[in-house]
Amino acid sequence: MTKHTTTLLLLMVLFSGGCASLMETPEQIAARIERQSNEQAAAAIRSDPDPGQRAKAARRLGDIGDAASVELLRQALRDPEAVVRAAAAHALRDAEANGQAAASDLREVFAGETDPVAAVTMAWTLRRWGSDLSDGVDVLRPILEQTHQPWARYNAALLLRERLDVSEVAPAVIATLGTTVAREARTKPEDLVEQWIARDAAAVMPYVLAGAEDERPATRAAVARLLYRFKPPVDAMDIVRRRMEDPNADIFNTVLPPPVEATLLVLLADPEAEVRAAAAWAATMCGPAPLAAVPALKALLNDADERVRMNAVHALGPVAVAPGGPGEALVLMSEKLSDPSSRVRADTALALANVGPLPEDVTRRIAARLDSRAEVDANVRAHAAAALANGADIPEVEEALTRGLNDPDPTVVERSRDALERRAAETNRESVD
Repeated sequence: MTKHTTTLLLLMVLFSGGCASLMETPEQIAARIERQSNEQAAAAIRSDPDPGQRAKAARRLGDIGDAASVELLRQALRDPEAVVRAAAAHALRDAEANGQAAASDLREVFAGETDPVAAVTMAWTLRRWGSDLSDGVDVLRPILEQTHQPWARYNAALLLRERLDVSEVAPAVIATLGTTVAREARTKPEDLVEQWIARDAAAVMPYVLAGAEDERPATRAAVARLLYRFKPPVDAMDIVRRRMEDPNADIFNTVLPPPVEATLLVLLADPEAEVRAAAAWAATMCGPAPLAAVPALKALLNDADERVRMNAVHALGPVAVAPGGPGEALVLMSEKLSDPSSRVRADTALALANVGPLPEDVTRRIAARLDSRAEVDANVRAHAAAALANGADIPEVEEALTRGLNDPDPTVVERSRDALERRAAETNRESVD
């Protein structure tokens, strides 16, 4: 056979193979690629020297989920590398009913697992299958004490929260507040803490307050946002009765338990703006804020961070106008109507719109903002118009609201009209009385 003939035969073979490949349908191509991927995963989990590749192969086998894949995953539960064991346990969960064929092996491996991530992953798979984890408490409890694996620590707390006392699981949950683990978790640590506070505030209080000393600002901020939850239940009718009996009745002395109030004061003076803003928000949510917090809140009106100033004005409003409250705080609040930040000016006007009646000097400041020549932000003007419904009976109010009726923003016009109608209705009631 000549060299030319040999070359021709080789080309014919190659051409015939290429034609066969070109004749495949899209579905056949997809099936072939999937088959090759499955074969590669099966080979990788058996012998690839890279643990990361073996773990990746385990995840692929979990997607396949057939009996052969489950058998390979069962064997991978005893891989020398924890990352592979964890991936195999998670993959068995993904394999659903077929994965439960490896349940006895998983329970056996879990009982002796020392890696936090692998142990927690195995526990979640067993729980998904309805297994009793009472024998796994001794495996999971040590994970609560370690701090180098925060995801594992928090998930161990989730798994054990119904089996252990709150004193054992609360520190792990509190330490998760404000972290990436918390943001990505389905069950939020904030929700767990709120449930514990509602169930037994005294039991969980020491652990929440300890979180206020965490070195991470985000965690301290998350703790600050929880403090108002410690406010004792309020009987609205009891407050009404107390005020009817004594208009100057002190309604502030039971806003927060003393240890919680002390922690709030510390966080209001935190060096991080994120924490101060959260603490001021918590003071607002106390409704009204504790009297002891008023000096700190007044100082925060001039904070460098606009979020802090915004929350401070909202916190001071209700406490400033309540009987026995610090009325001078209302004047300080109204000064923020000239704040450089339009967001702060708008929130100040909104806060003033939610309280009342307003004194003359505060009313004049509000009236001055209801002028499109002096205030470019329509939100500020709209909230100012609403606040003037509770303003003092001075000429500047009617002048400002009349200007508001001709404002270029329709919301400002509407709020101005509503304020005029409310003031007219109040005047009519007083004349009838």
